[in-house]
Amino acid sequence: SRAQPSASAPTPPPDDADGFVRSTGRGGTGRGGPGRGGCVGRGGRGGIAPLRWQGPRLGSREWRAWKDVEFDDGEELGFVLENSGGNGCPTVCAVSDGSKAAAQGLAPGVRLLRAAGLDVAMLTPEGVAELLETRPIVLRFSEEQA
Repeated sequence: SRAQPSASAPTPPPDDADGFVRSTGRGGTGRGGPGRGGCVGRGGRGGIAPLRWQGPRLGSREWRAWKDVEFDDGEELGFVLENSGGNGCPTVCAVSDGSKAAAQGLAPGVRLLRAAGLDVAMLTPEGVAELLETRPIVLRFSEEQA
């Protein structure tokens, strides 16, 4: 016979009270408890499934076209970024003539999406500036203008 969840188990808050959706599995109490251990986080037998965030995204992931530009040791970036404030990717507001950025086709209005593989929408403006000082570095820009 399968063990039933304890009547004294804590009751989670209602769905979406804090932005998360909760779901529960069948039987068991989680790892090592009754009901064969539970498989926490996988649904199925036992345990409680992980919480899934239902709130707003940090940055748009719907960029259809992008361009990666690599800057080696000693190379200047040749562009200036402008932060829109809040969550989002910084926008290129100026490009120096004759720079590698200009040679790669960067123009005012494109957005910086990634730096060294990190999503810049999650970084502060200071964090982006600090990251842009490292070389070599690969930067990913949107090809659409904002």
